[in-house]
Amino acid sequence: MVCSVVTPTTCLVVDESLYAFEGKSPAKRYIPRKPHPNGLLVYGLACEALIDTQSLPFCLDFEPIVDKVRFSAQDAMMALHSRLRERFPNRPFHFVVDSAFGSFERLEELQAQGITHL
Repeated sequence: MVCSVVTPTTCLVVDESLYAFEGKSPAKRYIPRKPHPNGLLVYGLACEALIDTQSLPFCLDFEPIVDKVRFSAQDAMMALHSRLRERFPNRPFHFVVDSAFGSFERLEELQAQGITHL
């Protein structure tokens, strides 16, 4: 399936976000360095996208944490990448990630799947 509404640029960013949440949930996390340290953790894939004729920041996909099972940042990155490849199978992409998402094994997997720069 090829997406025709949003065309992402080749440089993509993967990072975590924490949405403020004060209720009870098994998905609630605490990350002291975030603006809202208590909340719901979501990993996101963002880029600058060409929408119509404008270039705008755009979040392409999310990988939410929905239960007590610890889903690693690397697993989230791989899931986001897999869905990106389904939508844009022939586009070369450059991923920008911090150290939470990196390992030599994961980087080799991404390169084998078509990420040209890491």
